[in-house]
Amino acid sequence: MIEVGLVPPEKVPRLRNALTPLIARLTRLSDDWPIDRVIAEAGAGRLDLWFGIDGGRLAMVAGCLRQETASGKPVYWVEFVAGENLGRYGRPILAEIKTFARANNARIEAKGRLGWKRWEKHLGLRRKAIIYEVED
Repeated sequence: MIEVGLVPPEKVPRLRNALTPLIARLTRLSDDWPIDRVIAEAGAGRLDLWFGIDGGRLAMVAGCLRQETASGKPVYWVEFVAGENLGRYGRPILAEIKTFARANNARIEAKGRLGWKRWEKHLGLRRKAIIYEVED
């Protein structure tokens, strides 16, 4: 049974050791969210951390930001998902995120690597845009 929930900001620093291996997987692909930044932003309440626990072990984490569009509509932005098995843990975490976003009248948007394409249907994602990074 997978337990999913939102980490209260005051508990984030105590989870550093459990979060570090998951975030290390993420930072192999992108340096946008190193562990120190995850801990600082989540501990300050600027980044919501959602967890997936399986058998008492932290298996997946998702980081979300609360934002607004230019017209003032709330958006809950899934900034990263890091963990062991997106196929097993992604759906339960995204279901809780969706419930939270709806309760806050926010739509959900997410960014993901090109590898997420194979998970679009399984996770209930619809590609809306492609983001490019300009090379130096």
